[in-house]
Amino acid sequence: MKGVVFLIVMYDIKETKTRTALSKLLEYYGLQRAQYSVFMGELDRPGFNELRDRLKNYGLEQGDKVRIVELCESCRRKMIVIGEDVPEKQQHIILG
Repeated sequence: MKGVVFLIVMYDIKETKTRTALSKLLEYYGLQRAQYSVFMGELDRPGFNELRDRLKNYGLEQGDKVRIVELCESCRRKMIVIGEDVPEKQQHIILG
C-alpha cells in the first residue's frame, strides 16, 4: 500500500518509568508488541515521521537506545517468525 510504512521499533531502556511511557506511546501510534521491548506495525508516512521525531526528542538517558527499522514490502515478506506471531492489526468500528 503506497504511503504506508511497516516498521519495527526496538528499545533498551534502563528506567522502568521511561520504558513504560515509551511502550504506551508506541501503542498510541497503533504498533503492537512483538516481544518485550519490540513493537511493530504500519503507519502512514506522516504518522511515521511524527513518531520518529518524537522518539528523537524523547530525552533518553545515557546508555538508553531506541532503534527504528523500516521494512519494504519485499523484506517484510521475508520475515521469519518462529513461535507465536503478532496478530494482524484489527479494525475497530464504533457504532453510535
